[in-house]
Amino acid sequence: MRRGKLGPRRGKRRTTYFMDSQESAGTPQVCVLLISIALIAFGIYTLVQSTSHTHERIAQLYLDKLGNWSKAREEFSLSTFAIKYDIDNGEAEEMQLMMDERDDKFSSIVEANHLEEYKNMKFWSGNSLPNGTIPTPVFQNNNNPRLGLEIHATSPTGETTAIDLGSYGVGRLKHVHAETPSPQTKCSAHQHGVLNLGTGKCDVYSRLYYVCVQVKLDAAGKWQLHSPTGREEEFGCASVTHWDPTTFKRLTPTQRQAQSDQIISFKDSNFDRIQVHVRHGDDPFFYVESVTQDTLRFGPESGDMRKLAWVLLAIGFIMAIPPLCLFVPLCCGKGKEEEYARLGTDRGGAPMYNHTDVGTSSYTDDQEDEIDELLDGIELTTRT
Repeated sequence: MRRGKLGPRRGKRRTTYFMDSQESAGTPQVCVLLISIALIAFGIYTLVQSTSHTHERIAQLYLDKLGNWSKAREEFSLSTFAIKYDIDNGEAEEMQLMMDERDDKFSSIVEANHLEEYKNMKFWSGNSLPNGTIPTPVFQNNNNPRLGLEIHATSPTGETTAIDLGSYGVGRLKHVHAETPSPQTKCSAHQHGVLNLGTGKCDVYSRLYYVCVQVKLDAAGKWQLHSPTGREEEFGCASVTHWDPTTFKRLTPTQRQAQSDQIISFKDSNFDRIQVHVRHGDDPFFYVESVTQDTLRFGPESGDMRKLAWVLLAIGFIMAIPPLCLFVPLCCGKGKEEEYARLGTDRGGAPMYNHTDVGTSSYTDDQEDEIDELLDGIELTTRT
C-alpha cells in the first residue's frame, strides 16, 4: 500500500482521448450529401422540363380548337340522333338519344387551369338499354350474343343518315397466365378471374359497357363517322385504346375456380347496362386527350417550374456545403494527416491528444511511478 502525501492508490485511471485537428465524417454527413445531390438533380431535371413549355402548348391547342367548337356545338344542338339496336340480327329496336350539356371532368380541368370556359355537349342513351334486351352469355358454350348498332342522324338541314356501327359481342373471355405462387388465391383476388382447373389458366371475364363514336358533317351536310387517324375502323373516343369505340368492364365471378365446362355466375350480371355516346369530331376534348395520352393533364406552367427548380437548386447547394467542407479536407489532406498522427503531433507541432483524467489524482501513471520510486529510495536511505 502506498504511503505519504499521495495517500492510498485507488487503481489505474481511465484516460479518454479526442482529436483536435479534425472531426470524423459519419453517416449523418453522408445522408445530407446524398439528399443534397438528389435535390440538385431534380432541380436540374425540372429546369430542363420547363424549357419544353408543355402547359403553354396544350393550352394554346385547346384555345385554337375552342374557336371551332362554338360553330360545331351549334350544329350539334340543331341535330337529332337515335340508336337502332338488335341482338344476333333479330328484331331491331330504336331509342332516341338524349342531349347532355352537363359539365364533366374535362370542364373542371379547364376551369382549374384558368382557361376559357368549355361547354360540354354530347348525345347519349342513358345508363342502360331497356331491361331484358341482352341475354346473359354462356361463355363455356361459346354462346356470346352480339349487339348490332346503327345510328340514325338528322342534320340541321334535315338530311338523314343511317350510320352502321357493326356488331359487338356483349361478353369477352380472356385466358391469361395465373399469377404464382398460390394461383387459386391470386387469380381471384388480384386478377379478378376464375382459375380454370382444366387448363391451369386464369379466365378473366368482362362485359360490353360503353360505346362512343365521333361524327362530323360531310360536304353534303350529312353526319358521318369521323376518324382522327384516317382509318375507317378507328372512330372511338379514347386515343389510349387506338380509338376503339367499345369499352369493356371486368366482371367479378362468384367462384374462385371451376372446370372448363362449368357455367360461371357473376356478382353483376346485368348485361343491359350499356351506354351509347355520340360526340362531335371537333370537340376540343379529343385534341387535348390525344396530346396528353388520355390523362387530360395540362401540367404546371413553365414559370412555376423554373421557380421550383431554382428553389430546389438553392436548397441542394446550401445543404451540400457542410458535408463538402468536411469531405474535401479529408480527401485532399489524407497523407499529411496520417504523417502527423504517426508523429503524435498536429500541424503546429503541438501534442495531438488531450487527456481527460477520471480519478482523484492529477498525476499521470508515469509520474506516480517515478514518485513511488523516489519515496522508496528515501525510505531506504533513512533506514540505513
